[in-house]
Amino acid sequence: MILNPEALEVLNYLKFLPGQFVPLGEIARRASGRKRFNEDPRWPRRWMSALVDAGLVEVNERGQYRAVGNSSSSTAPKPVANEIEGQRPVVGGDGHFPAPESGCVVGDDYFPSE
Repeated sequence: MILNPEALEVLNYLKFLPGQFVPLGEIARRASGRKRFNEDPRWPRRWMSALVDAGLVEVNERGQYRAVGNSSSSTAPKPVANEIEGQRPVVGGDGHFPAPESGCVVGDDYFPSE
């Protein structure tokens, strides 16, 4: 299926909200901008049935739409590139700040006594 730019705008907006069902009015308001919404508040209606038939979007019993294949469980955070597999970075603790002998700019008198 070849998608036109309007259908792609709808699909990209729904992919931006993984796992959430969105009403048609909110799609019309947020997918393309306020100017487009003011010109035709029901503009995505003509593309939704084609997207549902193609299996790219699903609709619930309330008439709200979401992108297929995007659920909140599939959007688990991916590990950061500098993490070693199986280990999580330590925040805080003894190794969080450099030791003074490692060339630290601040000396022992950082907080001078009054």
